[in-house]
Amino acid sequence: MKWVPLGQWPLWAQFSLAISVATVVLVLWVGEMAAERDDRYLREKIEDQKNQLLDNLTVIASDAIAAEDVSLLRHLANEIGESDSSIHSLEVLNAQKRLLVRWIRPVAPGSELLILKERTVLLDGVRRGFINAIVDLTPAVMEVSARAHETRIAMAFVLLLVALTVVGMIYNLAILPLGELDKRLSLLRKGEIRADLELKGAAEFQHIAVALNGFANQILERQTIDLQHREELSRLNSSYLRFVPKQFLEFLNHKSIIEVQHGEQVERNMTVLFSDIRSFTSISEKLGAQQTFKFLNDFLSRVGPVVSENGGFIDKYIGDAIMALFESPVDALNAGMGMERALHALNQERALEGRAEIKIGIGINTGDLMLGIVGESSRMEGTVIGDAVNLASRLESLTKKYNTPFLISENTLAAIRADLGEEAFLEVENRVRLVDLVQAKGRQGKTRVYEVLTEN
Repeated sequence: MKWVPLGQWPLWAQFSLAISVATVVLVLWVGEMAAERDDRYLREKIEDQKNQLLDNLTVIASDAIAAEDVSLLRHLANEIGESDSSIHSLEVLNAQKRLLVRWIRPVAPGSELLILKERTVLLDGVRRGFINAIVDLTPAVMEVSARAHETRIAMAFVLLLVALTVVGMIYNLAILPLGELDKRLSLLRKGEIRADLELKGAAEFQHIAVALNGFANQILERQTIDLQHREELSRLNSSYLRFVPKQFLEFLNHKSIIEVQHGEQVERNMTVLFSDIRSFTSISEKLGAQQTFKFLNDFLSRVGPVVSENGGFIDKYIGDAIMALFESPVDALNAGMGMERALHALNQERALEGRAEIKIGIGINTGDLMLGIVGESSRMEGTVIGDAVNLASRLESLTKKYNTPFLISENTLAAIRADLGEEAFLEVENRVRLVDLVQAKGRQGKTRVYEVLTEN
């Protein structure tokens, strides 16, 4: 006889087998649960009864235990043991845990024994002794097991009748429409989402058709919502990059802002650019708060994009000042000159409107710095620290002293020479002139400072 795989059996046969197996498992499980419940109830009941017995014995024997009257205690133990067939052993001890009396009823090997909680005998508030007892649960457990067995047989018969009835209903009401349902599900697996399924037969299959149609509609709606969510997420990520530059995350080897951890840092050699508006305090006093914001955003919208156009990124805005970072000193130099050109164009517009000229100072330095995350767990921000940063800020301040808009350090000039080579560096060299040899505040050595001559 050739064996037919279970998956190729007729559907009614598979249902019959599944329900039969389920019936057997259910009978076993319910029977086991009933047995455990009865056993637990039995143990609790017996323990309560025996605890009450021990409480009575504790009261009756307290004087005898205090007097260590062994004869009386032995009589009491024998009397209780002989009157209660479930007691396996009784022990009476004095206050020093020395055994006074022990009564034992032999039990068969493998018997179910229950150790009761030790009773402390008090007399006038003083501990005089202890009473221990062990109960034999074997007869009661056997009675519970027999009752559980009878329950299993009765349930098996009832559930078998139920299973046969269910098989018949499934065969008449389910198997035929299942063929159509299988065809429709095959289309769904292939990605053809349709919401026009109709099934004949039992009302449950009609409910399934309604549910599948609803599911198909949900998928279609979810596809639309997912598209909207992806667009929203894209806009949200773009918004995050306005606050935490993409380049900053890349330096920390992260792709997303959610990966950033407090205290992360990395050391790099970079070029730092600081720019600041001259006499900004006087300007803001004349304009007022609202007009100052408008003026400042107009100015930053002109000079800010110059940084990204030249390969850098703005690390932060410090009031009217800009702090930008560049991997290439040449890019930083070009950005500084581009900011000067953008400012020149802005001033031409302001002149036509009869408004005062705006002046800025730019300082650039190149060197090692630490780039990372500072703050505390609930408020963090990216920043850079180091002597190179401080010197760049100092150079920007020195533009006021030397009455020039654009200063760079000898470190930056040397880095530009190394990047461009001698021949290409000649053009840059013609655009700079040595201003002074200065000792910046907080530094021990002196630094050559160069003015950058712009076209404007």
